[in-house]
Order: sequence, then structure tokens, then C-alpha cells
Amino acid sequence: MSLLDEVFQQAVQASTTDSLALETACKQLNLLAPGLSRVSAGAVDKFAQRVGKGVGTPASKTKGTGSRAAHFRAAALLAAECGAPAFSAGLADWVAAAHAAIRAAPWDEDVAPAWRLAATIAARVERSQDSTLGLARAAAPLLSRLAPLAARCLAENGGHPATLCALRALAAVQRALPQSLRQQAGDLRAALGAALTDAVLPRPVWLAVARCWALLPASPGAAADWAAAMQTLLASAHDLLGVLYAGLEAEAAVKEARSLCDPSAATLPGLPGGVLSLPAFGAACDVFVRLLVTAGFLLRSSFPVAVPLPLRALLALARRTLALDDALLISRPGVPLTKAAALCRGLAPMHAGALGLVRHMLGAAGPAAVPLTLSVGDALGSYARRGSDAGEDRPLVLQAPEVREAFYGAARALASVGGVALAADFGPSLLAAVAADAYGAAGHAGPVTGGATATRAAPATVADAAGSRSLHQRVDLCAAALDALGSLLAGCGHALASDQRDRADALCIHLATLSMDAREAARARGAPFPHAVRLEGATLRALRASVLSPRLHRPPFLPAALDALRRCLAAGGQDPGLRALARDALLSFQALLHPRAAPTGAGAGLAPGAGRGQYGSQGGPQAVALPRPSFWSPLVSPEGEARPNSTADRAGATEGGSGGAPMELAHPDGSSEFGDGQGLEGPAAGAHALARQAQQVLGGPGDFAVTVAAREVREAEKRGPPEESGAAEEVAAKRPATAGTTGPAASAPQRAAEPAPRGLSAPKTLPLEPASDSDDGSLPDIDSGSSDEGA
Repeated sequence: MSLLDEVFQQAVQASTTDSLALETACKQLNLLAPGLSRVSAGAVDKFAQRVGKGVGTPASKTKGTGSRAAHFRAAALLAAECGAPAFSAGLADWVAAAHAAIRAAPWDEDVAPAWRLAATIAARVERSQDSTLGLARAAAPLLSRLAPLAARCLAENGGHPATLCALRALAAVQRALPQSLRQQAGDLRAALGAALTDAVLPRPVWLAVARCWALLPASPGAAADWAAAMQTLLASAHDLLGVLYAGLEAEAAVKEARSLCDPSAATLPGLPGGVLSLPAFGAACDVFVRLLVTAGFLLRSSFPVAVPLPLRALLALARRTLALDDALLISRPGVPLTKAAALCRGLAPMHAGALGLVRHMLGAAGPAAVPLTLSVGDALGSYARRGSDAGEDRPLVLQAPEVREAFYGAARALASVGGVALAADFGPSLLAAVAADAYGAAGHAGPVTGGATATRAAPATVADAAGSRSLHQRVDLCAAALDALGSLLAGCGHALASDQRDRADALCIHLATLSMDAREAARARGAPFPHAVRLEGATLRALRASVLSPRLHRPPFLPAALDALRRCLAAGGQDPGLRALARDALLSFQALLHPRAAPTGAGAGLAPGAGRGQYGSQGGPQAVALPRPSFWSPLVSPEGEARPNSTADRAGATEGGSGGAPMELAHPDGSSEFGDGQGLEGPAAGAHALARQAQQVLGGPGDFAVTVAAREVREAEKRGPPEESGAAEEVAAKRPATAGTTGPAASAPQRAAEPAPRGLSAPKTLPLEPASDSDDGSLPDIDSGSSDEGA
């Protein structure tokens, strides 16, 4: 007896767990794949014959229902893994057996495996019909017989587990052979439309119903059918929204939104209407969300011909839905308390559905949505300002995690389409929203502008101004916000105002560094860090967009970005996708490490002795103060006490964790060949920090600036600690002046003794000396990490 026969015999005689063991063994050992199977072809043929005999045997003649269910699972596995000749040979028998089992006992235990067998066959037909001649013609009359059975299951018992399997099989048939269901499209439309407005269906079932309803226009295959289906959803949504928002909207706004829809469009049957009770009001909100989700499925479904997209009508529906929030609802006089309470409970999923509709609309339209960029940006910008404004009157519905994530999804789609048109209005609004969600209550500490003023705020707790969000919700929300910010920087980062751009760059590097620190702190304490891979992936994508987005000078946080990427690669057990992202980002930074020309922007060179992170008076990045992010505090300790070895605490956290000081980016730690740097002040201390950071990030000093830094550090260490305050000026005076340096360079000695501003700032660079014949000024390659020591 072969290995395949042994495993199958155990699966037939035992429970479902052994059936899953059969599936795992066949997939991992390639027992059924032609050319890769570890058993003989005769054993596979014998296995197929036994499976066909088992599924064709009536349930009354089997030893038990479990045995026949195991045969159906084995048949589904064989249909997915076997070769094309074996699949074509067993297609008719498998479909006939599944049809007979479903028709005889639609609610039996064997029905769900039979529906899964039908779904597997339909998926295999969709995948292989182009490569196998005549497969679609042979499978069409067989699989189309399953559609009436699925409609009957949905009408008789929508909550049964077999109904979900039936709907998934129907969707697979609709995707594989849509033309085969042309004659049954009317009956399916009536059954699915009635189920779409049935509020008692569980969520997985109505999601499957929405997918099947969105696939109905593909059966006729005409653009008019797709447009009619979309107009039906729009008309039904507007009618239902009129019932939910009755007395809370302006008549002019309602008429304007309805005027963009087809007045002759039919609505779905069974829509709630009239005066609704409290339970019926909540059910009506759920039905409205289903309509929005179905419209999203319709926008994402493939279609054989080009279809007209009603972009303005979709945007009008979304804006009408987002116009009302709990703050406006409570401020309206005369609203019954029961209606206000029910509507407040349903506003969050309604807003999330409307924002998801905007995202799907932009994704489906692509460049065709460019004329509506300013309109969509105005709608999302005003919504972001409503959700990011500090104060007690901030709407609670706009703080819900699902609403915030849906907003960032729509913002990401808009940023990928809009381009530079979003830099003026939408960019600052999105940046303020990202700061508010990433840092909790501390994100409201000031305007989103660059500045050297330090901002101190207490670390965010579980119950902060953003609501009682769990840790994984805050991590997911921060990841979604960073993805949207990265898309904004990639699309129009070069067009942002200088202070906004400085703030965005600081956010990216700050969150990227602290996300890695949080993961390490959680690992050290043995505490779980949910969704850490998603957070680090979002931070790395945003950091890559920040560094690669064009600026008038070299990216200020390039060394710190390289350090973050190297830390990601050095961490053991990381996700392979995350490591691939880090390697891709390192490769894309090569052009920045080996520039062909000096920066051309104003203020590109740092004056000697200037404050840390401050460029010349003609422009350039300024120090940006940022508190701890909202995901940091629960990972430090349950009581909020600061960890002494974390990056945030080395940046200046207060004792006991009562406040989070802004993080200083370029903080050297550990030993190196440049010494510990104790007793150094002014430019020598800055040179020491830059040299040590360059050695840690790049593997050693390799360009002009780092060579000069190493030389100055050695000279300063030989002289020892300075005895008077003029030592910094003496060191700065020995350095050759950089050509073209005016203004800040002249007053650098006076500013050298001033304390550096606290906050997240750009790493300090040094004036470059002319290259010698033996020094080409090139930085080491990332992969090798080698460098040439300065003399």
C-alpha cells in the first residue's frame, strides 16, 4: 500500500482532523501533482477511482456521513491538485455527485463539502480554461445547474453554514463562466436583491451576497447593465439615507445630490421606510452600509467592456453621508433622544463605508479621477480637520478606529492620483491628522509647523484623547496613517511648504526609529507586540518616500534612515517581506550616497558651529520637536515607567515616565575608534557625533566631511578638555572656510557656545574640504560597508 493510500484510508475511517491531514500531506509532499508526485501514476489513478466511487455512493448506503464528507474533501483536493487530463476526466462525475447530494439533502452535513467541491472545480475552470481546449464548453452546462440550488438555499435558510458555502460556489461560477448564467440572471437578481436588504443575515453571508450581486452584470456583459446596477445602488442608498437623516439635512443639498443620479433608476426591494422603531433604525443603518459595500464590490469587479463611472454621483453620496456626525446631531434641536442614540451607534460604520466608497472610486477611475481631485481633496481635507481639531467638541464618531483607517485608505488613494494639486490644502490637513493619530493627545500640542521649540507631553495611555483604543488598534491606525503620509510624500512631497515638509520628514524618521525600539522593548519584557510587522513595514515605506522625495538639499535624515534600515536587516526572525523592503530601500538610496553634484538649494551647507539641525537663515530644515508615539507607552511597562535602555529614554524622558521629551535623533551610544567624546564642546562635539554615527551607519568614515571630522576629533582628544569657553571658537577658526559661505558662517563662533535646541532635528554636516588626488570623496557601498580611513 502506497503512502497516498495509507493517508487516505485514515482520513476516510476517522474524523475531520485526519481529512485536514490528508490535505496537508498531499500539498506539502506533492502526492497528486503530475511530474512531482512521490508515488506512482498508478497509485494516483487508483486514488481517483476510489474518490469517484465514494462521492457517487448515496448517503443511505455509506457507513456514516463522515465517510462521505471525507470523500468530498478528497475530491476537492484532487480537483485542485491533479493534472489536466485527470481533471477533465473526472469533471462530469464530480459535479453530478455534488449536484445530487445538494439536491437530495440541502441541509445535511455532506452539503458543505459538496459546495466546496463545486467552488474548487469552478476556480480550476477559471484558471485553466484558456490553456485547456474545450474545458469551458464542457463545464458550463454542468456548473450552471448549481445556481438555482444556491438561490434556494439563500431563500430558505440564509443563516445556515451551508448557505455561505453555496454563495461562495456561486461567486466562483460567476467569475469563471458568467455567460452560462445569462438565462438565470433575473432570478438571481431578485433573490440576491431581497437578501441584500435582509437585516437578519450574519455578516459573512451578506458579504457573500454583496459579492454575488456585484458579479451579476457580467452575465449579460453589456455596459448598460453595469450602469443600471450602479444606479440602482445609488438610488437605494439615497432613499434610505433620506429616511435615516430625516429632518437633519438641508433640502438644497439633498436635491443637488439626487440630481446627479438617474431619476428612472429602480430601487432594491424591501428597503426600510417610514417612521422606524429603535431596533429597525439600527437595522436600516446596517442595510445602508451593505449598499455602500456592494457599490465598492461593483467598482472593483472586472468587466469585459468599458463602463461609465458616475464619479460625481458617488462623491455626492459620500459627502452627504459624511456631512452628519454626533456633534452636529446633538446640537440640532428637536431630535428625539432614541433616534439620536440609534443614529450615533450607526454613524461610525456608515462613515467608514462612505470613505471606503471614495477609495474604491478613486482606485477604479485612476487618471480619470484627476478632474475631481480638488473636490475630493476638499471633502477629505474638511473631514480631516473635523477629526483632528483639539477640544471637547471633537466628534466622537470621527475618532473610531475603523473610521480613521478608512479615512487614511481614501487619503492614500487620493494622494496616488492627485499629485501636486494636493500640496496646498489637503497636505497640511493630512499631516495634522497623522500627527494626531500617531501621538495621541500629544499630537494636538501645537500647529503642524517646523520650529525649534520643544514640545513636552505626557506619554499616551490606553485611555487618551483618541478614545479607549487597544494596542493593536493604535498600531494598525498608526500604520494606516504612515501609509497615507508616504503616498502623499511620494506624490507631492516636493511641493509642500518647507515647514510642512520638515514636519513630515521628522514624523517618518521618528516613528521608524521608535517602532523598532518598541519591538525590542516588547521582546525584552516578553510582552506581545501585535501587528509589529505591519507597523514597521509602514514606517519603512514612509521613510523611503520621505528620503526619496526631491528636496533642494540633501535629505536631512539620510544617515538615520540608513541606520534604521540596517537595524531592520540585522534583527533576527524578521518577516521576509520586511527584509526585502529594507533591501530595496537601501538600493534606492545608493544614488543619494554617491551624488554627481553638490546640492543646489539655498542653505544646503551648514555653517560651522551652527546649532544642531539648523541650517542657514536662507532656508533648510529646522528642529522639530515630537513626543512619544501612542503605541510606545504600553510597551514600556504597565505602570508607564520609562525603560532606561530604550531610545526614547536616552532622548531625555523624564523620571517615572511622567513626560516624554522630544527625541534627539543623532545620539551616539556604544564605543568606537573615535573615543567616548567626553569633554568635547562646540564643533568638536558635533564632529565627534557625526563621525561616530557615520561609522555605525556606513561602516566607517568615507567622504570629505567624515574625514575632517575624524581629524578634528583626534586633535581635540589629544588636547584634552577645553579650559575656557573660547576653545570652540579656536577649533572652528582652524578649519578652512567653505567657498560661498556667507551670513551664518560669519556669526558661527558667536552661536557655537549656545545650547543646541532640543527636538528631532537633522544630523549636522560639516563644510567640505577640497578633495586631494588620493581621495575621490566617495562613500562606501551599502552592501560591503567598507571605507577608507582619513589620515
